[in-house]
Amino acid sequence: MTIGQPLTRRRALTELQQLIGCDLCDLARHYGVPTHDRGRLNKGWAGLTLERHLGTSPNSRQQPDFSGWELKGVALAFDETGAPRAKETMAITMLSPSDVIATPFARSHLRRKLRRMLVVGWVAQPTGQASARIVCVERFNLPPDLEALVKADYDLIRGLLRVYGLSALSGRVGEWVQTRPKGAGHGSTTRAFYARQKLIDLILRF
Repeated sequence: MTIGQPLTRRRALTELQQLIGCDLCDLARHYGVPTHDRGRLNKGWAGLTLERHLGTSPNSRQQPDFSGWELKGVALAFDETGAPRAKETMAITMLSPSDVIATPFARSHLRRKLRRMLVVGWVAQPTGQASARIVCVERFNLPPDLEALVKADYDLIRGLLRVYGLSALSGRVGEWVQTRPKGAGHGSTTRAFYARQKLIDLILRF
């Protein structure tokens, strides 16, 4: 990447595809990304390593990470046929109740994040050790038919917030995206939008 120029999604795709088959733990050591915190596995270490590899720093902005596109990483698992599938949901963006109530889907942070993405899928060893072997990297542009389905989820969540408040939201609401607490500690009131596993499988073309 040329100094001072934004990293394009095409260039990032090429760079990340070169990592397919590699374990991110080696890159984490190279960049000094801690994989453990007080003896416990740091859940976000793999994503932080990808960001460092592409030359960006962690941030909590609701705008896309790069110039008009968003980088995401997600853990996968192999099913009984040996095919990769989403192991868990994927955080998309933080949820501010007042912002969601005031903002239609067309101008939402959720749509901005989903509109143009680059998603990296990895498989971890079931040992609690730092391991994230990259198995796929996919570009994703939110198509109109899927956008309509995600908008329906957003509008449902928005309506619940407007009428009943944050307490009305649960992980059961939404077919393609859901809202869940995000943050340390049981009982956290901080919420985020998450892609459900079937949306991740669609993004990664499984």
